[in-house]
Amino acid sequence: MGVLLFVGVRGIGPALKDSAITASNQQRLSDLQVISSAGFTKADQRQLEAAGDVAVSRVKYRQVQTKSGQVVNLYAQPTQQNCPMLVSGRLAKSDKEIVLDQRARTKFKYRLGQTVQLAKTSGFKAQQLKIVGFAHSPQYIDSTMRGAATMGDGTVAFFAYAKSAVLQLPVATMLAIRGTHIDHQALFDQRYTDQVDRLKQKLTPILNRQLAAKQKSSSNK
Repeated sequence: MGVLLFVGVRGIGPALKDSAITASNQQRLSDLQVISSAGFTKADQRQLEAAGDVAVSRVKYRQVQTKSGQVVNLYAQPTQQNCPMLVSGRLAKSDKEIVLDQRARTKFKYRLGQTVQLAKTSGFKAQQLKIVGFAHSPQYIDSTMRGAATMGDGTVAFFAYAKSAVLQLPVATMLAIRGTHIDHQALFDQRYTDQVDRLKQKLTPILNRQLAAKQKSSSNK
């Protein structure tokens, strides 16, 4: 029902490191992401923040497919961490609009004003959304990879942002966590990795207790 993921940065040449560090700090890249199908409440968020030295955002996230079978990492449009960097167009203003990964434009030839058809999957009703923008994300600094998928061909084609209602989720399914005392200028150094590992060790017992409580509550229903 839950898994702790470290947001790593890979595949960046030395010439791009400075610009990647600048972008990740401007867009407030999270140091850790926690994903759970059981969801996260405000109380979960407060418990983690009470541990100290972290900023925590609750995010709605799910994988969906286009009608043509492309797997999409779909996020509710963030405002606090992992904020999108617009390349063209604008952010979504209604639940009939969507912002796509710039990779969707360059690799899959999507265009502004075009309609994206998201297919019906388990717990998700089909939708048609108008493309109003293309963006980069600090979560996907490596432009060649978008991660693994639990549907389709097993790979994510691109990410997307939409208003919260589009995701059709009753609760947030992801926590974005950024350490306030972590040296984010050392993003590509072992020092940064060690600091994030210590943060993970500090928060994991709290997360495990939260997950155990949800599992117990679910089994008692």
